[in-house]
Amino acid sequence: MSTVRNVPDKQGIIVGKPALIVIDYQNDFVDPGSPIECVGAKQALLNTLPVIKKAREANIPVIFTQEYHRNPEAFGLFDLGREADGEDPLHTVIGTKGFELDDDLKPLAPNDYIMPKPRYSCFIGTDLDLVLRSHKIDTLIITGVCTNICVHYTFIDAHQKDFWVRIVEDCVAAPNVPAHEAAITQMRYLQAESIQNAASIIKALDDYKNGVI
Repeated sequence: MSTVRNVPDKQGIIVGKPALIVIDYQNDFVDPGSPIECVGAKQALLNTLPVIKKAREANIPVIFTQEYHRNPEAFGLFDLGREADGEDPLHTVIGTKGFELDDDLKPLAPNDYIMPKPRYSCFIGTDLDLVLRSHKIDTLIITGVCTNICVHYTFIDAHQKDFWVRIVEDCVAAPNVPAHEAAITQMRYLQAESIQNAASIIKALDDYKNGVI
């Protein structure tokens, strides 16, 4: 379990040291007609760009994740695990356009992290926890897709590892609005201050950069 460090007496939007995680803004979730097109994903991505810019200005880690699957024609369904039991069509296969990050995110900064992940949670099968520990991170700011799946499950794992987690509501999207709203409701229930918007996060990052918090 991650150890929370550098915690001030008064809790705010950012507690201790933050990191930004941008989850799976890949073509197979963002492009119109894509296998798992998320409602409003392109606008949510565009809302995320100023948050990314501000995070870089504040000199905090910016971590991009990419869900990946190996081509089942070559590897069978074993690599998909229990995801093969669900209703989602095949998506984000390595080597396809759908696996690639949306062009509006490019170019990435030289010190941005790119973290491929084989499961919904960003903590499963990656070195995310190690990266966060090495940077002594306390607060995770999360944007991306899908609100009800990879964003939600990453939130749950982070919450149970005792991170403060901030979901940027206008920077996340799901395949349908009810699923998005249900996930937001559940995350808000689990952690105070967990649901924010781009404006509040940008202000908090400005305050962090300027030493106000």
